[in-house]
Amino acid sequence: MKRSASETIRNLEQRIAKLEGSRTASSGVRRSADKVLKAMKEMERELESMPSFRGDVEDSYYADLAERWYMLAMKVEEEVKHIAGAY
Repeated sequence: MKRSASETIRNLEQRIAKLEGSRTASSGVRRSADKVLKAMKEMERELESMPSFRGDVEDSYYADLAERWYMLAMKVEEEVKHIAGAY
């Protein structure tokens, strides 16, 4: 059975709309990922401006805190980039 020209056009329009919708969603995921990474970098700059965090003060609590931060930041960056890459 042949489709009419209007049916074919409507079908193509629906496919295009669907593709555009997924592209917009993908862009949103990437924008959100960029915001997360930017916020992490900003927090790191703020933490590094504190003498206790930089290690200027001998305190094992802050040394542990700094180590935990860097491990977290590294893992978050890795995971966010992985997830964003899927979209």
